[in-house]
Amino acid sequence: MKTRYHEFVQYTDDDWRVMQAAHDLASSILGRSSKTDAHADRLGRKVIELFNLKMLSIDQIAERAVRSERNFETTASRLSTTTLTRQTG
Repeated sequence: MKTRYHEFVQYTDDDWRVMQAAHDLASSILGRSSKTDAHADRLGRKVIELFNLKMLSIDQIAERAVRSERNFETTASRLSTTTLTRQTG
């Protein structure tokens, strides 16, 4: 019988080290704190998602996570500009 926990992945200590290093590098590239930034959790989830896709290079994970975060910021900025334009227009 499957439980709702059947999709949980267990990571080794080495896996966690790779993901932490990628998260720290991505945060540094973005000029953010990997611990206290408001979006650190979102970035962390992206790092884990990329790792789960079998992307194992710290540099590659960080690069893709940064790209994803910048795309998110660009989209959010466009949406807020559109919303402001509609409210004031």
